[in-house]
Formats: sequence, structure tokens, C-alpha cells
Amino acid sequence: MEAYRHAGIRLPRTTYGMLASHKLVRVRHPRRGDLAFYGTGHVELFKRWGYTYGAHDSGTTVGLVHYGYGWKPTAFYRVR
Repeated sequence: MEAYRHAGIRLPRTTYGMLASHKLVRVRHPRRGDLAFYGTGHVELFKRWGYTYGAHDSGTTVGLVHYGYGWKPTAFYRVR
């Protein structure tokens, strides 16, 4: 949400608000900067296959995250 806000795009604060937004389109082949949604209601920014930018715990600094088996995005969305 903050990364897009810096780019002048306002998105809802919650995961469910984002999913209900008309600004998002689901994509099968994400590009850098697309949103990576996890089944748990968590959202991160997609970097490339296997990597996102995010923070998995409250109070943790946002950084590069390597995802894999057991913890990987379930859907990708692009902001229009």
C-alpha cells in the first residue's frame, strides 16, 4: 500500500479491501511490482519468481523475502 501511495496510487488498507477494489486485475504471470497475495490474507510486492518484498511479522523491517514450499503466493494482481 505504501509503495503504491508513493507512486500516487491509493489502495485500500486491508487485504480484503484491496481484493474488492476495481483497481486490481488478477494475472497469471506477475511482473515486478505486482501484488502477491498469500492465502493467509497477507500481501507483498512481487520481485521475481521465488522473491517478494515484504515483512512477515509485525514490527519487522520490509525486505527481500525468499518464498518456497509451504509459504508461497496463491494469487497475483496488477494495479490498473
